[in-house]
Amino acid sequence: MGLAYRRLGEYRRAIEFHEQSLAIAREIGHRLGEGNALYNTSLALDKLGDRAEAIRLAEAALIIYESIEAPYAEVARNQLKEWRGEG
Repeated sequence: MGLAYRRLGEYRRAIEFHEQSLAIAREIGHRLGEGNALYNTSLALDKLGDRAEAIRLAEAALIIYESIEAPYAEVARNQLKEWRGEG
């Protein structure tokens, strides 16, 4: 649901669903789900103008992605470079 709301431009609503997903992922120990929820929340926060918090959450997602060798690590790494202006 969070992804759908983000695509519709309803970023606050998207964040609500991503936060629910994050809580569930943490409760059941689903690391990929946790990383995805953090990263998707970061994308919505950036759209709302909170780049600092978006970077913080994307960094947390990247740590998880790297620890489980998820292919999404590269996507998060590239997004962080863009947000930081590292081009």
